[in-house]
Amino acid sequence: MVIAPAILAGLLPVAGGMPVDGIMPGILDVRLQAISRQANEQGWPFAAEAGTLACVRALGSKVVIFLPDPKLAEDEDAAMDEFVEDKYLHVTANPLELFAEFGKANQFAPGLTIEDKIRQLGPFVTLGKKLCDQPKGTVLGPGEL
Repeated sequence: MVIAPAILAGLLPVAGGMPVDGIMPGILDVRLQAISRQANEQGWPFAAEAGTLACVRALGSKVVIFLPDPKLAEDEDAAMDEFVEDKYLHVTANPLELFAEFGKANQFAPGLTIEDKIRQLGPFVTLGKKLCDQPKGTVLGPGEL
């Protein structure tokens, strides 16, 4: 099962001479982990109190996304439906990529500046990239990574 055919088709011209398996990740290439805000946690960057952190390798890079529903970690097909329906949030500390998420401002905690987003998303970027290093088909529960 291909994650998002339209997105992946858009990546093809950029891919050049890359092997096909590096361009077209399948369902087993996605790693998922349910995450949630703890009672007194400061610096939670997401509007949703809980969700699923996902990582997939695309074009040789680790791409980390946040899906605002923790149940998606238990149901990979639902996670992919959410991804296709554009309810995901790209988790990055790159300011230019964060500006590209401008239309999804309601998915971030209210009142965050770009500096706040960079600082608060950094640990989730690191966590997501560690998630990508797990074996294929891995689904981790909260606090397992």
